Amino acid sequence: MPDYEKPAGKDNIFAHIFYEFRMYIDTYIAFSYLEETINRINVDDDFKSPFLDYRFCNDILIESHATHLRNMIYFFKSKKKSINCSTVFDINPQIGISDPHDKKSKLISQALSHLTEDRYKSTYNINGVEKDLSDALIDIINEMYPVIYGKIAEYVRILSNGDTVKDEFKEKLSCYRPKIEAFKRNYNI
Repeated sequence: MPDYEKPAGKDNIFAHIFYEFRMYIDTYIAFSYLEETINRINVDDDFKSPFLDYRFCNDILIESHATHLRNMIYFFKSKKKSINCSTVFDINPQIGISDPHDKKSKLISQALSHLTEDRYKSTYNINGVEKDLSDALIDIINEMYPVIYGKIAEYVRILSNGDTVKDEFKEKLSCYRPKIEAFKRNYNI
């Protein structure tokens, strides 16, 4: 079971980065499992739990995952004003996400903004099919997971080498290395 310590203060950049990585991966796994459970049983008619509302939990996981997906898109797009995939390196590791994902990050932001007219008035063209916002978001989540997971794996492999890490981060990386190794084992990277 992954260790979910809260990210330490500003001096521990790797705790912040790996917290986002873990939350991104784990919310997707939990969402996928719960979605599979909901599809396997008729939650509305066949199964009512006095302790757990599956659809409510599913909505929580979708929103949490969408938030972390948006963070990962920004991280791998190397936004200048935020921590990004090149922040700790002397050179740009060239593992960013290209511009075609701008449309997706805007749609994710719309989906996370509940009280807008677009939420119920618009449809979205996803791979040639018109969908409402909720269905479009789930399609983007499923489409982007292997892309982002691959970017995380690539980032962790480059970081593990340590050769191109800026001097100001080398000591912090050295201290955080056991957690990075545990992350690699837990997530098969």
